[in-house]
Amino acid sequence: MPRISLIEQQQLPEDMRWLFDRLKDPSGHISTLWRVLGHNAQVLRGAMILGTALLQRSKLSPRLRELAILRTGYLTGATYEYYHHMPAARRAGATNAEIAAVPRGIEAPEYGPQERLVMALADAMSAAPPQVDDALVQQARTFLGEEELLELEMTIGYYNMLGRLMVAMDIQVEPDFDPNR
Repeated sequence: MPRISLIEQQQLPEDMRWLFDRLKDPSGHISTLWRVLGHNAQVLRGAMILGTALLQRSKLSPRLRELAILRTGYLTGATYEYYHHMPAARRAGATNAEIAAVPRGIEAPEYGPQERLVMALADAMSAAPPQVDDALVQQARTFLGEEELLELEMTIGYYNMLGRLMVAMDIQVEPDFDPNR
């Protein structure tokens, strides 16, 4: 159980209940993370706006984005984030072998040069303190360009924030969640 209680939709301010409507999965379920963040509807709304921009309005390859999110979730110890993004990674074109290789990062033979660079950037940005050097950024800029590089760095930063929050609040994967769906 998270360290902060889970709220229900009717506990949100009336003018913010639509947030949960947007977050419901096809079965009507609202994930644990959003039910915790719902304690502050403005924070929840802000997290949704940035998350939507990164997940739905980005030029970055969805496959590379999801591999970066998985690696960030793994590195931060946020099992919730890690498992919840496995289905999204599959939908984005990542293979089961690539997903299984996430814990090995840049050493995994399943990855090509672009995927290794994404893993290296996630590693560098997730270190404490971050260890991002100019050579790594220049390499990433070469194959991504500046707009996609910004999107990748924003994605890794956003999921570092969420992952560390999930760990601090002890948000665990729901017992009925299937990462293989």
